[in-house]
Amino acid sequence: MIKIELLIDKIINEIITLSKDYLPIIINENARVENYFSVITLGIFNELKKEKLILNYKFQHLIVENKRKHIDFLIELNDKCYLIELKHLAIDDDVKLKTQRNLSFYTSISESGKKVGIVGDLEKLENLKQNTSYGKISLAIISNSPSKELVNKKLEQLRKNKNNWNFDYKEVKEYKIGFIISKMI
Repeated sequence: MIKIELLIDKIINEIITLSKDYLPIIINENARVENYFSVITLGIFNELKKEKLILNYKFQHLIVENKRKHIDFLIELNDKCYLIELKHLAIDDDVKLKTQRNLSFYTSISESGKKVGIVGDLEKLENLKQNTSYGKISLAIISNSPSKELVNKKLEQLRKNKNNWNFDYKEVKEYKIGFIISKMI
């Protein structure tokens, strides 16, 4: 059975491997392609299930509480179940500034920032009353990733507001892609 940290690394490595030819286009066009990354993730989970490295997975898992909530993925491992939210943060090219969506926007606690950013996913996972024993993970994929210093500054702000989460950042400068891994486990 695969451990959750190895599973996250596998997702990251597969996204980089399968997307490296497309990342320049995604960045140049400022394309928001979260579903593309979801398909890659589905392929990984399908293979891992065939290999019996995960027990099961569900895509767009529905949780009914006060309101219906869709969680991107539910993963069942031997030791635990995990709810995973996947987010694509399409950072504007410094030259084009098409939509002015930057890391500050995607980590904002404003209503519009929460709607498309990391904080909204973290709060959705935090507020689940059901399945409280589940591990909760948000994986944010950043295309056209900003400097590591800026990411670290934003992660420090998130840590102050969301101190029950562990944050980690991995980047591949060569492809201008980064990953913020947020875990409440």
